Amino acid sequence: SSFTSRSKMRFMIADIVLSFVLLTADIVEAFRTPIVIRDKASPGLRMVVTKIDSGNVAVMLPNERSSQSSAGKVNPGSALGRLELDKEGRLQITDGPTIMENLSPATWKGISAVSDEEVGESVSSLFLHTTLPEGSAQHALSLGSLVSCNKLLACARLTRYWMGPLFGDSAEDIPLDTQFLLMETSENGPYTLMLPLVDSGFRASLEYGDDKEMEVIFYSESGDAVPSTGMRAVYVAVGADPFELLKTGFRQVADSIGSFRTLDQKVLPSSVNDFGWCTWDAFYSKVNPSGILKGVAALRDLGVPPRNLILDDGWQQVAPHSPEWKEAKGVAKENSGVLSRLLNVVLPFLAKLANNYYENYARRASHGSLPNYIWTFLSKTVLKSGIWDFFDSETDFGRQLDGFEPNHKFQSESDFDSDGSNMSLTELVKELKTGLNMKRVYCWHALHGYWRGVSSDLGRSIDIDVNQVISKPTERLLRLEPQMGFDTISLFGVGLITNKPDLA
Repeated sequence: SSFTSRSKMRFMIADIVLSFVLLTADIVEAFRTPIVIRDKASPGLRMVVTKIDSGNVAVMLPNERSSQSSAGKVNPGSALGRLELDKEGRLQITDGPTIMENLSPATWKGISAVSDEEVGESVSSLFLHTTLPEGSAQHALSLGSLVSCNKLLACARLTRYWMGPLFGDSAEDIPLDTQFLLMETSENGPYTLMLPLVDSGFRASLEYGDDKEMEVIFYSESGDAVPSTGMRAVYVAVGADPFELLKTGFRQVADSIGSFRTLDQKVLPSSVNDFGWCTWDAFYSKVNPSGILKGVAALRDLGVPPRNLILDDGWQQVAPHSPEWKEAKGVAKENSGVLSRLLNVVLPFLAKLANNYYENYARRASHGSLPNYIWTFLSKTVLKSGIWDFFDSETDFGRQLDGFEPNHKFQSESDFDSDGSNMSLTELVKELKTGLNMKRVYCWHALHGYWRGVSSDLGRSIDIDVNQVISKPTERLLRLEPQMGFDTISLFGVGLITNKPDLA
């Protein structure tokens, strides 16, 4: 072997780290093609990480880079033809491949993303404009058929909270609520970027439709039917270099829409250069001042002192009170009568049956399936009280913001601890900054108050109207996450401040 011991060490460390991360996170299933990692110090070497039949990760260290034929490759510096939408509804590169076809000329208009003077040789782009019918808060329009796609990467909504990458090689692999789509149009390029946009009061997303065509789905941002005078629905760009394509594409959208700026237009805050720690994974909502100080001190003693701290969920006043609060305050359980005692014998058996049905049938059932329908019905009727007890005792999703001051754990005068270690939030921040050299302390706070919004009691105490609204997820959200049909805000409502003057 011709590589240095230093390179050996680099690849050995990379081997250990990659194997651990990929195997424990089960990311290996996402590998459709090998991942190649090269060492800058030894350009003749490469490490290939790929999936093998057993589901493990194979790491190979060839002595020299494999020779590859350059036939059919697109030179990243070469000029492409212009992207255009012709009168027949074909989205194509002039003197190049057709990307999509069957776009209705009555529905879609292609308008260049830049002026003729700004047209470059490496990236060609346009906006797909459309006018939505009035009278609805949701629309679905066919985008025609995908013709040229060797590989694709889609960033799509996985749940109501999270987005993630998905890979494929045809339109059928484009998932619900796709918000970013990068395609290798043919082997070795060119590449196509598609970005559904937010414009004129509507948010667009992509998906593979029931009619075996791509669809653009539109939701009004307010949830209400709004008139539409036309909107830029989808940005499409092509380029020979995928990195340059992304950089140019996002910059053109930012300049045109005006709702965000790209990284090269921003000044990064100094905090990004400092190590930080978030309390969530260590404490969840049971966080307290003593635990925070011990955690920061432990990191300091290990040689990695954090300079930024995020105090996550668990410091706010919420209602109903958590079991933790009730225990600290010595709140006694209500005495049960004879009937309640008899029910306590029967209910655990029924609860076990319900839990087994949920875990074995309903939990992963698709929206509209029989198990999903049965569980949704039971959740809104005979099981509703029991589900509330579960959310109240096991999670924080049933709670609402009940005050703007820190809760009992972050007040000096509190009955929470018996060892005298209580500390106010002000005192905690002072100790973190002066005693442990913390530069910044951030506090997590939900935009609408807490997981289930704001309590009516808090609204009355400050003379603000709080509306308790039962959530009604859209059909597509239920297809994406069926559990939204029987979660806390769908069963018990969410407290919202909807009066605009109260939000000022």
